[in-house]
Amino acid sequence: MAKMKTMIDYIIGQKSNGNSFQEMNYTMRLMLKGIPVKTITDATPDDPQILSKIYEAAEELNVLIPNSIINEK
Repeated sequence: MAKMKTMIDYIIGQKSNGNSFQEMNYTMRLMLKGIPVKTITDATPDDPQILSKIYEAAEELNVLIPNSIINEK
């Protein structure tokens, strides 16, 4: 699985707590930051520029991404 998809899912999951309205809210927030959430799949190769945006978004949203996701190969 691509790191980008895992990180996006983790951020949205942490912030939404299973609330579907909040899932859409945070999906849109990530999209507004230039992260193409809807087009990233498990097969999408990791792009350093998008990864950088995901790290920035996580920091702004106060989400600490676990090392197990960051060090995933």
